[in-house]
Amino acid sequence: SLTVDEAAELLEKIAALNDDQPLAEFIASSRGKARMRAIHHLSGGNPRLYLILSDFLTKDSLDNLVRLFEETVDRQLTPYFQERMRWLSAQQQEIVQFLCQQVHPASVKAISEGIFTKQNTVSGQLKQLREKGYLVAKGRGKESLDELSEPLMRLSFQVKEMNHRQPL
Repeated sequence: SLTVDEAAELLEKIAALNDDQPLAEFIASSRGKARMRAIHHLSGGNPRLYLILSDFLTKDSLDNLVRLFEETVDRQLTPYFQERMRWLSAQQQEIVQFLCQQVHPASVKAISEGIFTKQNTVSGQLKQLREKGYLVAKGRGKESLDELSEPLMRLSFQVKEMNHRQPL
């Protein structure tokens, strides 16, 4: 698995070998680096995927990546995740929506404060959501932090909330 910097370096070298100076310069720019982070997240750092992508990447296609990805998420993933949300109780939906808005895993206390519900009630709902596969818990000392088990659910929610006003 490649790091983001290694992947960017690989694609810059491939662009240079293909005499695609605009792509090489774009990858080195701050906007290009943001696009590389997106590709890295989607590919999991798999070097083979970077090599496959290199056949299709241009400065314009890399720059348009976020918009195209948002459209794909909106069209294909959002209906799936909306249906999955219908399977949950109203309180569980609130918890999942709250976690969709968070950048990092959240504690029971943060979730309970965020949705204005008692901690013991949230704790019970979190347990059920973990059992259903919606959440994963990560330990931090004595505290447990919860996050969505499917990062694409967060992206699907963000695409709907932002209405394409800004990139993810």
